[in-house]
Amino acid sequence: MSDADTTPGAAPADGAISPGAVPADGAISPGAVPADGTTLPEAVTPGTRPPGDRRRRLLTRVAVPVLLLGVVAGGVGYTVVRVEGADRDAGAARYKFPDTPRDRPARDKGRTGLKASLLPMPEGYRAGPDIAGFGADTELSGRQAAALRKQSLRPLPLKERRRLEGEFDRQEIKGMAMRSYASGNRADGGIVVTISLSRMGNRQAARQISRFQSRFAEAMTVFRKGPKIKGHKDAGCFLPPADKEEKLDIMVCSGYSGDVLVSFTAYGTKDGLVSSGEPAELMREQLDAVESPGEAV
Repeated sequence: MSDADTTPGAAPADGAISPGAVPADGAISPGAVPADGTTLPEAVTPGTRPPGDRRRRLLTRVAVPVLLLGVVAGGVGYTVVRVEGADRDAGAARYKFPDTPRDRPARDKGRTGLKASLLPMPEGYRAGPDIAGFGADTELSGRQAAALRKQSLRPLPLKERRRLEGEFDRQEIKGMAMRSYASGNRADGGIVVTISLSRMGNRQAARQISRFQSRFAEAMTVFRKGPKIKGHKDAGCFLPPADKEEKLDIMVCSGYSGDVLVSFTAYGTKDGLVSSGEPAELMREQLDAVESPGEAV
């Protein structure tokens, strides 16, 4: 078994996954994805959970648009969005942008496969909360990833769900790697980031999914366009409808490199998400890491 397989939360080589993740037979444990018609859990919201009407308003504003973006991205975005325990204090550290390439964090040693292309933990960041029961750092086989994509469609109406399931069946997925990152706390402008890498059957599939997500979001005027990702013209970022009364926000990005689809989600204050430029920089570094495997990013 490789080092990547022994990492806490990772999928063993035999296809089995620790409790709470996707087992080898493709089934997903209760609670991993809400049943039809249920409300997304409180953990969608980072920071202290807002009470009463404010909490419901935030869930509606954030969860529904991101669910739509996640579904058109192949279901992966929705799963990553459901970060369990995202309200925990992630500490006071803040991300420090590297001044030169040699100051950038080195690639995780001993890791192989898709997981080796995940963005290493940046300076000032630490492991974030569990990603919907999969742990903060994990890898799934193609069979497990395919099952996860289909399960993430369950909140949709039956007709739409079946249509998308058929579409997913035509899109081969060879594997998936996921990791979460946390910096600072909500009051300090800290953010929580989740990244998912999905190796598709070919480059064309990854490109089509990424482009479709961007076109879908652009066609729905409720989404706000996010920052551009330097050096990656095909990557797109979007935010849910603006709410002057809400201090928290969420940004969803999608891009690809070769046959790898990159799904990126960041939560935090409005200043922390957009004005600081941190999430856009992290997305850029992740895409660079996929483009240049085996090199420091």
